[in-house]
Amino acid sequence: MLFALTFLVPIAVVAVVVLAGVLPAQRAAPVRRGAALCAPLAAVPAGLLAVFGGGESVDVPWLLFGTRFSVDAVARPLLSIAALLYGGPLLALT
Repeated sequence: MLFALTFLVPIAVVAVVVLAGVLPAQRAAPVRRGAALCAPLAAVPAGLLAVFGGGESVDVPWLLFGTRFSVDAVARPLLSIAALLYGGPLLALT
């Protein structure tokens, strides 16, 4: 569940910003502003996965000759640093 949120929440934020481009300028600005305010929350699932995602793995057999996403002892600190480096600048921009 956390793996799916880690990938889907940032994609959803980007999709909202992109789809706001088809709106009129008066409506697009508030939608983009709302997406920008919610953008730091896109890093939260990755942080939660780094803290609480012990032993979870997801197999994706169709991707690159069968790929497995898992969080182990090496990936946990790297994922937490990535979440901080992704969420921190987004928080500073809003």
